[in-house]
Amino acid sequence: MSADRRSDLTPIAMRSVTSAAWVIAGICALMALAARTTGSGWLVVIMCMLAGALAIGLVTPHVALIGVGATATGPSDTVAGAPTTLAIAIGRPNLGYLVRIDDGPWTMVTTGGPVMVTMVPPHRGRYDSVDIELCCGAPFGLSWARRRLRVPLVHDLLAAPRTVDDATQVPPASDVGESDEHSTRPHGGEQLRSVRDYVHGDPLRLVHWPATARRGELVVKELETPARRHVHITVELRGGANADERVCERAMGIVTRALGDGHTVTLATASPDGPQLGDIGSRVDAGRQLAVAVAGHCPVPTTIAGTAQIHLRSGGE
Repeated sequence: MSADRRSDLTPIAMRSVTSAAWVIAGICALMALAARTTGSGWLVVIMCMLAGALAIGLVTPHVALIGVGATATGPSDTVAGAPTTLAIAIGRPNLGYLVRIDDGPWTMVTTGGPVMVTMVPPHRGRYDSVDIELCCGAPFGLSWARRRLRVPLVHDLLAAPRTVDDATQVPPASDVGESDEHSTRPHGGEQLRSVRDYVHGDPLRLVHWPATARRGELVVKELETPARRHVHITVELRGGANADERVCERAMGIVTRALGDGHTVTLATASPDGPQLGDIGSRVDAGRQLAVAVAGHCPVPTTIAGTAQIHLRSGGE
């Protein structure tokens, strides 16, 4: 089992040369002066031992980082901005390295097994490597050396866009072919099918007050269940990083709502391998396709009766 723990060391405390090293150097200087004045041999012996320890403490951390390697393993899927745990294995771990990703917390590596390090993907996309920072103060913590490494991931990490809800609603089937500007409408649209007598436990929001006033007794509404249909979503990106990210976040929100309402969904995007048209069965499917979406030509949907179409496009930057 790997041994790892969070370190309370901060970058301020991990200076190239610590105060302890300067103190030892000062003691060595005083001993050298005293030995020269008194001719004491034991002072020279102690001074040499301290000087040797100081030299080892100053040089070893830098030598330990020469040629050190690392491997990284993590999940296949995550979400932009969400903490994700990677397993980092460091070569020559017994020297007591500290490792972190970006500005995350430091984790100490003390055995050959991997340690769990937190990564937060800043944006959607495919991540095939991760930049880590190694720090070593072996063996005495008298000085600290740092090195940055780009470590390939054992398998790619797909970061889905965040899910952002907005006013876009699945349009009626008659709106086939309309663009995003015409497919945006507020939530709601409950349709009244009939009214019936109030039954104990019915929510008050369903009370039909005009009919209640006419009858003189409580009457509640029976609402029409929204028809389930097929929803085709086209996400057209223009290459502006921020605008593309926002559009993909909106697309995730629409997919989430459509699936939650029981609709079937297809998603059209452009990918590095060309146009991509996928059947979306879950938020994971949508996240994977949107993670790799790029500016380019999107598949042209086939106009089918009963299909609701939503077209989202970014403005570019």
